[in-house]
Amino acid sequence: MNRTLLNTPPGSELGRALAAIPEVDGLRAALARVRAQRFAAVDSDGEKERRSLIANIADEIASGKDYPADAGARMAEVQAQIAAARAANDVRSAVENRLTSMLEQAIDDDRDLALDVIRAGVGEVLDEARTLDRHLGSAETADQAITAGGKAVTAWGRLGELVDRYLALRRAHLEVVRPDGHGDAEWARLVREQGEVRHRDTLWAGRTPPWPHVELHPEDGPTRDRAGLRWLATALPDSDAHVWCPDLAQMRAADEEQVERRTAPADAPDFAMTATASIA
Repeated sequence: MNRTLLNTPPGSELGRALAAIPEVDGLRAALARVRAQRFAAVDSDGEKERRSLIANIADEIASGKDYPADAGARMAEVQAQIAAARAANDVRSAVENRLTSMLEQAIDDDRDLALDVIRAGVGEVLDEARTLDRHLGSAETADQAITAGGKAVTAWGRLGELVDRYLALRRAHLEVVRPDGHGDAEWARLVREQGEVRHRDTLWAGRTPPWPHVELHPEDGPTRDRAGLRWLATALPDSDAHVWCPDLAQMRAADEEQVERRTAPADAPDFAMTATASIA
């Protein structure tokens, strides 16, 4: 499992999504308590501690004292302390690893719960973006919004905030559905073609999309501007394509449908597709 899921801040969009999984918050808190316990300072083989004791005994004898009768007991005590410190460190590491595995399993078992939170968030962003688009009217820049005045100025600023939230939600989406071995070209292609807009191929048929085109890339993260978000919020409700937050299986299924559409005979019936602007 990628470390982003395990170490994400609780207040981030991804953190809030993962918190929907019942065991996640408790396991995170448990891990934090374990990690707060510092490893015991002990030399790897204990030789440093033994040399220190021997040097102390030698200094005592050099200063005129007799050879200490408890020298052996003192060495045994040092060795016991070394053994205890090593055991404590081993237990701490083992407990942390166990809790980490439990957290990984909890996330794997209920990723859909986190994905539902992200889908709801994307839906909220698009709903508000539609309202802001109406307030902006024909204004497409900050200067044009200022010229329009009134609600357009406030809408322009708020739209920027929505873009930031949308990007955070999309980054969370990619992390939740990211498979092991996520660096391969197939994953990148699936995200690019199926990760944001379902049935996108029905819109353009190879033509350039009608917004400043940027990829929803799984490694670099998604990029989107105000114009792109307004387009997603307003242009798709009347088409077969729609914004969605698919899991990996849904992306693969959509990809198969796309291949079938590309290879279907010219006289084949159209695929029945439901137009919707809601998040799948």
